[in-house]
Amino acid sequence: MVAFDGAVAGVERLAAAGLRLGVASSSNRPLIETVLEHAGIAARSETTVSSEEVGRGKPAPDV
Repeated sequence: MVAFDGAVAGVERLAAAGLRLGVASSSNRPLIETVLEHAGIAARSETTVSSEEVGRGKPAPDV
C-alpha cells in the first residue's frame, strides 16, 4: 500500500536518526491513517495534515 519502494525504510532511518517526522498529504485523513498503519509507521509521525483540513489545497502551500 506504500507508493514508493524504500519509503518505509527511509522513514525508519530518519526516525532512528532522531528526526521529528510528520506527514502532509492531499489525501483525506482516513486514508492517511490507513496507509501509515498498514505500513507500520504510524507511530513515527508526530503529526499529519490533510489538504481537507486547511484553507487551500494543492497547489497552494497550505498543507
